[in-house]
Amino acid sequence: MSAENTSRLEQERDDGKQPKREIILALIEYASRPLATVFVGLLVVLWLFFMRGALFQLLVNTESVKIGSFEIQLREQAHYENLGDQLRALKNLTPDQLELFLIVSKEREHVSYFGPEVTEPNLQALKSAGLLSEFYKQPNNQWFWRVSDNGFALQRLIFGLLTAAIKGTG
Repeated sequence: MSAENTSRLEQERDDGKQPKREIILALIEYASRPLATVFVGLLVVLWLFFMRGALFQLLVNTESVKIGSFEIQLREQAHYENLGDQLRALKNLTPDQLELFLIVSKEREHVSYFGPEVTEPNLQALKSAGLLSEFYKQPNNQWFWRVSDNGFALQRLIFGLLTAAIKGTG
């Protein structure tokens, strides 16, 4: 076969049977960026689909977002130290019961406290919340109580965060 015949056969193939080289290059040049964008978008959508549970949980946990918020730090630290149940129980306490907890829960030798908050219902509420391990009335009609380990830990956590918050405001 001569060179002319070969050239004519190649020209006939180029006349519609095979895409021209320029079209392929144009597709690569102009279609690659949109295709890559679509591919990355699909990956992001798939990632969000699989992470939706964790993302919704994060949104639920940050219902009131304030950077450095005492409430958020307290909730997170209590969760980290397995004190979540005791922290939730604090929400159900009356102001007198909460005040009594904050007074008696400091880790120290037993102190006598005779404030108006020291009543059997208040002590029972603290025991039910897991903040006291026991309480009873002594023969001299004074109350004795023993703070639970979780009660001590929660008091340390609250006091530490409160101290840091007060010092941070100056």
